[in-house]
Amino acid sequence: MTKTKLSLKDAAQSLHLKWDDHQLTLDLEISGTSLDLQALLPLQLELVDLNRNEKYADLPEELSGQAKRVRQINAGDVMIFAGNCLVIFYESFSTPYAYVRLGSIREKEQLADLIGSKVRRFTATLEVAS
Repeated sequence: MTKTKLSLKDAAQSLHLKWDDHQLTLDLEISGTSLDLQALLPLQLELVDLNRNEKYADLPEELSGQAKRVRQINAGDVMIFAGNCLVIFYESFSTPYAYVRLGSIREKEQLADLIGSKVRRFTATLEVAS
């Protein structure tokens, strides 16, 4: 199901994560990883809570990019873990793990209320912002 990789000139600068009557905007860092992700869109994601500080969803394909130790996670960060796991962080904390950075959620102050630990899982659509 590999799609054609986009070029930098065709890259979107932001994506929308939509579910029920909610929408979050993901402002992207333009990179090979974000281009790989955009080539898979639109995607239905089953986001599951982990460690009461993040939601994650497995992607259908592994994305390119070199993971780096980030040391500090901030609420709103969106990263790729282990090549094919999209992670949205709704709490800030330090970490020894390595990630590939995708960007950040614009509505950081709403994240804990919308997708925090009280919400164990939800299904959302990830698509290019129009």
